Amino acid sequence: MTTQRLRLQRFFSVLLTVAFLCGGLCTQAQTVNASGGGFTLEFVKNNTIGSVNEVASNVLRVVNTTGRSSNFNLDFVYPAGWTTLTNPEKVYNIADGDTLFVPVRMIPPKGAQGNVNYLINATAFMNNGVPLASAPWSMQISKVSNWFASMVDTELYFPSDKNDVQFRVNVRNSGNSAENVIFYFNTDVQLAVLDLEGNPFPENSMPLLLPVDIDTTLTFKVVLDESAKEENFFTAGPIKATQDDKIDYKFHVQVKDINNERANFGGRVTVRRLSKEVKID
Repeated sequence: MTTQRLRLQRFFSVLLTVAFLCGGLCTQAQTVNASGGGFTLEFVKNNTIGSVNEVASNVLRVVNTTGRSSNFNLDFVYPAGWTTLTNPEKVYNIADGDTLFVPVRMIPPKGAQGNVNYLINATAFMNNGVPLASAPWSMQISKVSNWFASMVDTELYFPSDKNDVQFRVNVRNSGNSAENVIFYFNTDVQLAVLDLEGNPFPENSMPLLLPVDIDTTLTFKVVLDESAKEENFFTAGPIKATQDDKIDYKFHVQVKDINNERANFGGRVTVRRLSKEVKID
């Protein structure tokens, strides 16, 4: 009988949860009176905002107008990894015409994703396993933005027999929500930043999604084209080179939140061309 009751409890709770999700979240308290009598169940706060660093608290309001006293248990359905501090074995008693307030405390996992609404469903069952009422609680976990990007290489050298060299950028996301960022490559006119396959980036930019807990190093290629000249705006012709023996080139990498919600990261890189002359002692 106990096993059948538990199965019935879980089935009914999940069924109510799915029905609630299909109907959409509401701003007012929701109750489901499964027995058709005057027994109602609702959360005092239907929608709340919580954090992974604190216990989430709410209160269940139970009202009995069935004409008789009722004994019941409370069963909760909540996301995987969450923990409830409410005793599922406790038996509650409420007299006819009374209102009972039951504190409910939930602990979200440290890895719960931010900017997401999580549904918690409470159901009251009679001792024989018959459901009395059900109520949902929607809690949003606050987003914690904590991502960072840094240049691994800030000084590079073109080999004497090559016109390209690789550089690296480290990115990590220690927050609780994925971050959409974009790389901007601002280069000298004679430099071009490419991927490792030799493909250029459209408009010298590259969007990137940073999943939670990522810590990785990206590798790019910078290529030197000594024949490239900046065009004169007025004549549409090339500007004369002012330094034919130029050996230092610079470019800047900027990593920016697409939504412009926080500071940018990046740095400047200097690339030097090694002399082609070989000194013999």
